[in-house]
Amino acid sequence: MINLHQSAQMTNSKQIRNIHDRVFSWVVSVLRLLDKIPYSPRNKIIVGQLTRAVTSTGANDQETDGASSTNDFIYKYELTKREAKESHYWLRIFRSIMPEIEVDSLIEEADQLIKIFSAIIKNTKNKKFTDKSL
Repeated sequence: MINLHQSAQMTNSKQIRNIHDRVFSWVVSVLRLLDKIPYSPRNKIIVGQLTRAVTSTGANDQETDGASSTNDFIYKYELTKREAKESHYWLRIFRSIMPEIEVDSLIEEADQLIKIFSAIIKNTKNKKFTDKSL
């Protein structure tokens, strides 16, 4: 029989798994887009920057599962959020200099992921504070 606490843990685990899958899909979508960018010295720099930022977002997101403490979990998601914001920036650069390449859906997903990461950080901090005050 599953108690209420175990059920809540399972729900949180499913939500985290879903965010991991969502981040992974977004990273792959961005990388596929980058394969279509024509080579130029300028594009090479931007592609490199975006590749590093977006893959770092995915890697840091995956690392949250191995967090050794609540503080470490928060720290890892803060890194993930920071890399997602950088990715968002580079996607906006692409949209500005290459309007013929459709990146709006990737920018929107970056916006949504940043909001999700912010909520995870906020909720974890609130829960940590609430648990200490009990």
